[in-house]
Amino acid sequence: MTNPFANSKARSAIIGLLIVTLALLATAWAMRAQTELYATFPRADGHYRVEVWRKKSLLPMLPGQAGDAAGVVQLLDAKGKLLQETTVPMVQMVDKVEWGNRQVSIKLIAEWPLPD
Repeated sequence: MTNPFANSKARSAIIGLLIVTLALLATAWAMRAQTELYATFPRADGHYRVEVWRKKSLLPMLPGQAGDAAGVVQLLDAKGKLLQETTVPMVQMVDKVEWGNRQVSIKLIAEWPLPD
């Protein structure tokens, strides 16, 4: 059995493949971390809030297109603990949040119960 690292061409190919794989993984991780707060909807008593996070795009957007981006909607308590989460294809879809005593309703997106 021959050692694949004995051949300098094979060694160069393996090192190149590792570098490309690491670069792709780093890019995917960096893109995942690229979010910014788009909107916040606090409950009047301050015990809960809904936050809408927009995923940044690597491509530039025209003015007024920030709401076209996909994103994440989160329900948090006053301490910032994540209670519920869902994704949305466009953050501008989250334009109305209705607070009840025992639930929060996000028009066309979600209805979540609030903890006691």
